[in-house]
Amino acid sequence: MMKHIVLLLLVFVTTQTALAQDKGISYGITGGVQLNSAILPELELNDNVNAILSGDDVVKGKPQLADFKLNFKLGGFVKYEDGFGFTLFETNYTPTKIYKEFKINTGTPYIPNFTYMKIDEQYSYLDISLSYNVYLYKGLYFGVGATPSFLLNYSGDVAPQKSDLRAFAGLGIKVNEKVALSLRGELGINEVYKDSYIHHIMIPLSISLSL
Repeated sequence: MMKHIVLLLLVFVTTQTALAQDKGISYGITGGVQLNSAILPELELNDNVNAILSGDDVVKGKPQLADFKLNFKLGGFVKYEDGFGFTLFETNYTPTKIYKEFKINTGTPYIPNFTYMKIDEQYSYLDISLSYNVYLYKGLYFGVGATPSFLLNYSGDVAPQKSDLRAFAGLGIKVNEKVALSLRGELGINEVYKDSYIHHIMIPLSISLSL
């Protein structure tokens, strides 16, 4: 984990150093907690998790959500204020998890339901996000953007895609000249595993501190 944080800091320092001469630009650190889940396909006709993650066919049925798990994110940002709003460039170390148990419904109170398969995978990414944020009222702002992410680590025997692209939207509030809070929802556009129909969902609550 330490080498990933060092890489993140190098990317951040290089960027803010190149832009530091502009008076409209500020930079700082950001971190927070986030809920992680994922959009999963209907799995009724294929109960082999490893096969699904490797790209075997699954039923394109009603999507379902993986369980929500709590995680964190940590990084830095560069912000350019233009009076109407601001452009925000961020780099973050972002671990996440996909967890879901699937149970057989026996349909009778005399035979209990039981788990027959489970997805339990962990990942960590280097996120590089860009967004534009519009001030709505005083310090309250709304933003949209996208996050290209690069896979750093993963658990399990099946390798996920090496990169991910997430779109996001959210609200934030500028508490004072140094501190801001934000909450946003992120949805993975790319599949986590090729042809798996699995997409990340992340809901980070972050605090940003300008230096």
